[in-house]
Order: sequence, then C-alpha cells, then structure tokens
Amino acid sequence: MLGAMTRRRALAGLAACCGLGEAWAAPGGFPDDVSLLVAGPSGGRAARWGELMAPALGRALQQGAALPRQNVGGPDGVTGANQFDAHANPDGSTALLVPGQAALSWLCGDTRVKFDAGRWVPVWAGSTSAALATRVKLVPGQTVRVAVGNLIGPELAGLLALDLLGIGAVPVRIDGAGPSPLRRPDVDAVVLRGPALR
Repeated sequence: MLGAMTRRRALAGLAACCGLGEAWAAPGGFPDDVSLLVAGPSGGRAARWGELMAPALGRALQQGAALPRQNVGGPDGVTGANQFDAHANPDGSTALLVPGQAALSWLCGDTRVKFDAGRWVPVWAGSTSAALATRVKLVPGQTVRVAVGNLIGPELAGLLALDLLGIGAVPVRIDGAGPSPLRRPDVDAVVLRGPALR
C-alpha cells in the first residue's frame, strides 16, 4: 500500500523485482528520498519480501540503490500500518509493505486498527494458496464447523467462501499446538495453506 505514490510508479518497481526492469522505468518527478516501511514481525513473510524488493524498487525509482527499509514489529502488521497512516507524508515518499492479516483486521473492525486503508493506493496483493479440507459432504443449507486459530485470521477466507456457497460456517476455536483439527469430534473442516497444503 502506498500514500500518494501512483500505481504506475510503484508498478515500475514491482516489475523490476520480477526482472522486467528497463521497460518499466519510472517517470521523473519522484521524491528523492523514498523509503519502505515493512510492517509485521522481523523474519516474517513481509520482512523477507521487503529485503528482496528494496533493491529493485530503488533501481526502478531511479535512486540507484536499495530503498532504505524500516522494519516495524508486531505480530500481524497492524502496528506498522498504524504508524504508516499516522506519520507518512502524503507525497509518495513512503511505501508500506504490510501482511494481509493487517488488512483483514481493518476489514473486520479490529479495535487495534487506527489506520484507514481505504485512503491508500493499493499496488499489489499477494496470494497464498489455500484449500478447505472437510470430512463431510458440503451441501447448501447445512452448517459446517470450521477450525480457526483466530476469528480475524486467514481462516476467514474459508468462512466467507462457505457463506457464498450457502453453507453455514460456525468457527471452532482451536489451539495450534493441539492435535490435528480434523481429529477433533467438534470440527468438520479446516483451512489449509502454505506448507500445510503439502
């Protein structure tokens, strides 16, 4: 997400990250001191993406070097997004790389959220493969108990998908350290993503 940075300019940087570089050179007039604020835990997915993207973004934005990065901790990016919204200049000199969990928190009305992502210029949304594994046949009109680690978390996509299919979804809170959720008698389905899909 970006302040007043245009999509075209930011996409130039993203194209450079993908090796498309010169064809997408950013137009002039860009602030000289662009920086990248990376929200979420250090060592997390956003931090790793920030490390990979900063050099290509710097080249594409004609700065000649990697964009300066500032990592703002927190478990899910909300702290960094709050800081970006409160302190970033609206001149496009600060870009934000934020985990999707922060966007989910904003959409769900989490009380920790002080930012308004609706005012930002979204440039890129990543995706992570996911699958809903069930031990029951899914039929419109039925109710399915779905394991969730957090009501405002990645499992929300599975709950919404079931709702769109006309299937009632009841979240069942689970502890990540416990047994496999589908071995529990009170769980019918679980959202698998990332390494769990293998």
